[in-house]
Amino acid sequence: MTRRSACVAFNAAVLAACLGPVSPLNASPLSGDDPDQALDQRAGGSVGEESSAGPYVRSHERHVVITGGNSGIGKATAVALAGMGMHITLACRNQARGNAAAADISEKTGNDSVRSMLCDLASLRSVREFAENYQKTGRPLDVLVNNAGIMACPQMFTEDGFEMQLGVNHMGHFLLTSLLLGTLASSATPGRRTRVVNVSSQAHQLGSIDFDDLNFQGKRKYGRWEAYAQSKLANILFTKELTRRCAERQVPIDANALHPGVVDTQLVRYLLPAQLLEARDKDPTKSSAFAKFIGLRTPEEGSSTVVYLASSPYVEGVSGGYYDDSKPAEPSKLAKDPDLASRLWTVSQELTSAPDFETSLSVPTKTALWLLPT
Repeated sequence: MTRRSACVAFNAAVLAACLGPVSPLNASPLSGDDPDQALDQRAGGSVGEESSAGPYVRSHERHVVITGGNSGIGKATAVALAGMGMHITLACRNQARGNAAAADISEKTGNDSVRSMLCDLASLRSVREFAENYQKTGRPLDVLVNNAGIMACPQMFTEDGFEMQLGVNHMGHFLLTSLLLGTLASSATPGRRTRVVNVSSQAHQLGSIDFDDLNFQGKRKYGRWEAYAQSKLANILFTKELTRRCAERQVPIDANALHPGVVDTQLVRYLLPAQLLEARDKDPTKSSAFAKFIGLRTPEEGSSTVVYLASSPYVEGVSGGYYDDSKPAEPSKLAKDPDLASRLWTVSQELTSAPDFETSLSVPTKTALWLLPT
């Protein structure tokens, strides 16, 4: 077996491990009566028709930010939520591609409230500029979808010196969420909480957090899958600690993480030979057949759990969970370690110079509606 063949075989094995057992997409996660329509009282909306994953709230008032929303899972999520009438902001590292995606989503859904703003998660400076610019618009923020990511790339580093996967998948999103917490909190109402949705991966099961060598520049030899697994474990730990801090202070923000499956997006660009990717991209019919052959999900399939956590009233008030196929799933033992989650938060805050939690909750533009007497 040649070295290239061995690499392809190894990547295929990791893909199989990440895919896990196959189960029907969009299976109904919970049973019970439809939630009270008062959950959507601010928007004056209504609970939509029942789908296989439960009802979705149709709203013309909910504002959503989606990182990496110009392609893949992010764009599929944007299409679904825009179709429900939500206001969509795509946070993209390429403004031209973001603008093109926003126009395409508007055309597909008939929703003209879709826009793109520049946000490069590999640059803490860019993340800060995005948060500042978003707050200047005066828009509320009901749902933050931390979707953008990079997977199994060669060893690279962000503008701020973080290992690329840790920097983009975790550190950039940690800072972004911290800077927007006040906007999220101020957008909640007595009848409806706001949400943070973190796209993780089943690959977190293979991960660990080495605080002495987070960036693989010391004792650890860089391994693209080890680095990816570390970053995806960090996503879940961040979700758990954000939930704990919000619950402790009675802040009405729910946070959940999910595994989208292994999806046919740009993430696979570092996994397969260049010739194979080029042939796939030249012919859309071959692309679809190729994806099915190796077990990849479509972006629409991969986004189903994201859309569920962003919009379903079934998860109103549910926080700290890890989901797969729109159902609660069991994360790794490390992912449930509260001490590890707390330490990661502290270290991430220091490394990104993010504001502390209390400062993050300061309301930038208006009085938080959830603080007003009912």
